Amino acid sequence: MMAFRTAFRTLQRLKNYKGITFLRTFSPSHFENGDWDKGGNCGRTRPFTSQEVELDGYTMEFYLTQVEELRAAENQGMDMGLKFSLLDSTEIMLLRPDGHPNQYRHSMHKNKTVNDCVHWCLPGPIDTWNEFLFYMLKIERQRAVVENRNHFTVIVYLHIQSPDSLLTSQILFYTQITIGSNNFMRPEL
Repeated sequence: MMAFRTAFRTLQRLKNYKGITFLRTFSPSHFENGDWDKGGNCGRTRPFTSQEVELDGYTMEFYLTQVEELRAAENQGMDMGLKFSLLDSTEIMLLRPDGHPNQYRHSMHKNKTVNDCVHWCLPGPIDTWNEFLFYMLKIERQRAVVENRNHFTVIVYLHIQSPDSLLTSQILFYTQITIGSNNFMRPEL
């Protein structure tokens, strides 16, 4: 909870930032028959139906914490002209146990495979995140046009991990998108 609060407060303290911040909710793991270090795996080859699985326990608690912290930041940021928007991917990703590498992930420290039910295969279910974000950007663009704003600013946070897990980068950047540009989706780093 503290990490979300700290991140949102940092955004609220940025001078001259009047943009929109999207929070993508977390995607749950799908270990069955034990945790990652206790023989658990995720060998399913098809999605769950909504009747087969539900958010509960730690997964529900973590999700609700994210939503609660976003709503608090949203309320505090309103007076400063800041917008916060929820890209809610948790429940749909809960339905996709078939999108993990499982035993096809190689350990970065040993010459063996490990069961990975946390990270996602590409292409795969996480490609929908791009579709959701693109849709949300289009909606924000339409709002900006209606409100006669000639631009809006977007914060993007990327967590990038190489397939062999040897390189992990976290990137935070924001970009201003100008209305009327045919290539308004092209970010400037």
